[in-house]
Amino acid sequence: SRTSSGVLGWIASIARATPRPPPEAPDRTRSEGSAEGGPTMTQIQVEYVRNTTAFPWRAVVQILVEWRDGSSTRGSGAVVGPNDVLTAAHVVFAPERGGPRRIEVIPGRDGFDRPYGTFTARRWDFFRVDEDGDGGITDAEVARDAALLTVESPRPIGDVTGYFGLRTPGLRDGQRVNLNSAGYPSAYDSDGPRM
Repeated sequence: SRTSSGVLGWIASIARATPRPPPEAPDRTRSEGSAEGGPTMTQIQVEYVRNTTAFPWRAVVQILVEWRDGSSTRGSGAVVGPNDVLTAAHVVFAPERGGPRRIEVIPGRDGFDRPYGTFTARRWDFFRVDEDGDGGITDAEVARDAALLTVESPRPIGDVTGYFGLRTPGLRDGQRVNLNSAGYPSAYDSDGPRM
């Protein structure tokens, strides 16, 4: 079992990557400069995952937070170990709401279907974000926007869904790579939360 400082050290090693701004808008292609000065193309496509029970999609989770003030919010995360879910700190840290009362983790959710059921986080460790309390998050705070949830259940969540490894691929400058970003954006969930 990791100590709190050990977990935060582990999160810190993940969070040291340079933050990148979000894309301007979905379904757009835009040109950016490369290290060599030539253009590179970044194509962003938004589409639903058709089979959320296939790996790696089943290891992407929706997180539902019930706060002590009676409100609720949601976010996304990824299963990164047998009992570990990585998410953003702002998903589980909102002092104005009185702290989390309950955190549910739903892997592979598709609309109202929960193919793997619901898991409950028993512990959460995170970096504080918006330390200055201005309601915004600075670039420095974004780099620390990470939390680790510990999910305890009779069968570990990672044994049910599989889990992502944590490594940085060795890419050469100018090398092209296809990346997927998956989660549960509320802007697209008129038929229930979909990945």
